[in-house]
Amino acid sequence: MASNSKRKRTAKNPHAAEYKVLQPSCQDAPQPSATSRTVTFDCNPSGRLGQHTEITEVEISAEDLATLAQDPEFTSLPDDKTLNYEYFEQTVQADKEDEPVAPPVPPVKVKKVKRNIFADWLPYHDTHVHELTRHEGWADLSKKCIQCLQADAAYKCDDCFGPTVHCRGCIVSVHARLPFHCIKYWNGSFWQSAPLIDLGLRVQLGHNGGPCAAPYAFEAPLTVYHTNGAHSINVSYCQCNGPSGGYLFANQLLRSSWFPTSLARPRTALSYSGIVSIVLDIENDIFTRPCIRETREMYDNQEQYQE
Repeated sequence: MASNSKRKRTAKNPHAAEYKVLQPSCQDAPQPSATSRTVTFDCNPSGRLGQHTEITEVEISAEDLATLAQDPEFTSLPDDKTLNYEYFEQTVQADKEDEPVAPPVPPVKVKKVKRNIFADWLPYHDTHVHELTRHEGWADLSKKCIQCLQADAAYKCDDCFGPTVHCRGCIVSVHARLPFHCIKYWNGSFWQSAPLIDLGLRVQLGHNGGPCAAPYAFEAPLTVYHTNGAHSINVSYCQCNGPSGGYLFANQLLRSSWFPTSLARPRTALSYSGIVSIVLDIENDIFTRPCIRETREMYDNQEQYQE
């Protein structure tokens, strides 16, 4: 036969295009035959096309070969020389588009377990409670004053650093410039409040804290509002150069960082730290009256412990 006959067969791989081409062999052979050349185009995982060719000898009668040559299904196929990669790339691409695309699987989020700090603390619970409650008693404090090392110790300060105990005279001298500290006295059973005014503390104004040759004091103590409450303090004013008008006492209070509420004979003042605390409360929409009530409650608690 003069024309080539071709036969299309379905490939097993959905991404492969397989064609089988039948060509007549030598016509001098006693039995007509044809050469079967199977060309398989496959899509590799990398996306490139691969080609595999198998050639076999097929026995076929002359009548069947003539019938295949007249079949339009085979004659309409492209010629063997026109089979190129571009043709089969379109075929493979069409097969890929027909396949259902699986939805992307979102990555599994590993939930981070927050460390329980309380679990680490629980084994030391008893130890911490023991260390905190030891401040409520005498524990292993020194029997003698750590300042003079002679008198019996019975006073401590809650605002000073460390569990130190002093005698009455030393606790007053140590707090001569710290009148807002809270002092406690050991009565043999528990610590009770002992304000510095009851221990004999008197604050001298002027002379940069030094002694004054002409001190002057009012009969009533001065009430000063601080960040930790209200404190009654005996104050001595300086009159070495004599009275200089009605602003004498107020000026000395201002130089000591105490803001007086009156000018002639001040009975109440506020520390600068207390004023800053009140201003911050006002800026944060906290009323002044609850702030003053809080300081009064702190002061009342001190008197209650004293009683």
